[in-house]
Amino acid sequence: MPASHRVVRLAAVALSLLWAAATTAEILYVDDDAPAPGDGRCWQTAYKHLQDALMMAAPPAEIRVAQGTYRPDEFALSDRPSLGAAEAFHLKNGVAVKGGFVGLGAPNPDARNTAAYVSHLYGRGAYHVVVADETNRTAILDGFLISGGEAWHTNGHLTEGSYGGGLYCRQGAPTIRDCTFTNNSALAFGGGMYSEAGNPLIEDCRFFDNSATDGGGLDVDYGGAVVQGCMFSGNRACSYNADGGSGGAVYCYQSQCRIDRCTIVGNGVDEWGHVAGVTASGGEVRISNCILWNNRDHDTGQWKPQLYVYGPAAPEYSCIEGEFGAYGGPGNTDSDPLFADPGRWVLARADEEETEPAGYLWQPGEYHLKSQAGRWEPASASWVIDDATSPCIDAGDPMSPIGHEPFPNGGRVNMGAYGGTAQASKSYFGGPVCETIVAGDINGDCKVDFLDFQIMGLHWLETSQ
Repeated sequence: MPASHRVVRLAAVALSLLWAAATTAEILYVDDDAPAPGDGRCWQTAYKHLQDALMMAAPPAEIRVAQGTYRPDEFALSDRPSLGAAEAFHLKNGVAVKGGFVGLGAPNPDARNTAAYVSHLYGRGAYHVVVADETNRTAILDGFLISGGEAWHTNGHLTEGSYGGGLYCRQGAPTIRDCTFTNNSALAFGGGMYSEAGNPLIEDCRFFDNSATDGGGLDVDYGGAVVQGCMFSGNRACSYNADGGSGGAVYCYQSQCRIDRCTIVGNGVDEWGHVAGVTASGGEVRISNCILWNNRDHDTGQWKPQLYVYGPAAPEYSCIEGEFGAYGGPGNTDSDPLFADPGRWVLARADEEETEPAGYLWQPGEYHLKSQAGRWEPASASWVIDDATSPCIDAGDPMSPIGHEPFPNGGRVNMGAYGGTAQASKSYFGGPVCETIVAGDINGDCKVDFLDFQIMGLHWLETSQ
């Protein structure tokens, strides 16, 4: 080979290595058990405070956060004065913030389980726990418990500090994944999360016991949102700032909201409120593969609409209590979804003697769907057999991907937040589950027949891309 060609090839290899090094994401580590301040380069020298890691992270970067509690007003690498209640964790483009690591002291500190090793972002009265302004999909928040946001700032009128107790997002499109928003509140809109003029992706999240005037769990204004695989329960729209709030779980205003594979159950409004489930005013809300059930007035226990839309609505392949046929979409039902434990409204007491009623509170249930072929039971971490099978199993959109649903899965996604996941309830065909998987048996009914051919025909030449 001529020397000149060899030089060119070596130069090309060197440039490719430099490019790879430049584009490899830096990993920073955070553990609240670490001694401050640390340099974040490994678990042994981890940052003690998440704020320090966010300050130092330059994209592309990944921040790994160990189990523990992290507050936005705690930092060590800056001598700036505290902003008080205006402190928040600010997401950055090109930076993925991931919680749920076991951290220091473990044989494998990189072991990750977001349910077992809880990384808690605690606002402690901050207006917003997290802020995601002017972000894109590369700004990622993954695997956190978010609580203690109190968006109650006012100067005689509503301010930015009146919206989005758990997460505030203006003109942003972040990725929010596998997060639990609980016990956050807002004077105005979006107790759990508020988005304005943005388009966030919210997937596999849980919104529990948040409150606001509108959108107790989530409020989306003048933009859009993709919400998929999420659970909304115990959220409330209260008359904090108006004569009657709306959207105990979700409020979409002049926005394009896509809500898919969600379970929306046991959310409420106060006695002056309007819609306990989902409210859409203007814009367009598209609901598919969802369950909206038992959303009520939490003061009187009276039934309130599960879904109310001022404008175009297209719920499809969803279970909506008491509203079957109201919107005309295909595949909808109002049959009892048969949750493992449906939850219930209970009468609370206000005084010490517990004699005066204070209204109804939601006692949460367990929302996996009953199945005679097998239902995942989180308490025992095992599959159990029920005496009935939910009509929401194999009732989702036949063109939706079945994802990680275990066999037998009917070749069709289940409705609700567990649809398309490894915890989806199994399909029942009137007999025991097949002991041997037969080649060509797509739906899992122990035989190869026209139903399998039909499923294959629906998805002929599809790819996973």
